[in-house]
Amino acid sequence: MGENVYWPLRLGFGFDAVNTSEYSGNDIMFKARADLLGLAYKFGHFLFEMNLPSVRYSSEFQYTHTVSVLFALRIIYLF
Repeated sequence: MGENVYWPLRLGFGFDAVNTSEYSGNDIMFKARADLLGLAYKFGHFLFEMNLPSVRYSSEFQYTHTVSVLFALRIIYLF
């Protein structure tokens, strides 16, 4: 977008190995994330990043389905 201004765009998926519940017997959870709207500004060695919203989905596709909407502000030190 500019010399020090960025639009962070993230899409991803993966799996977590967890004990979801004592009844389901599944130990694998599917995870998906999407950061579609955001703004980042680089100032020296620092990156200030804001995502509105950051959506997360988790499921073991049987008993548990979770959707989270996060509003994140990150300050990252770059080497």
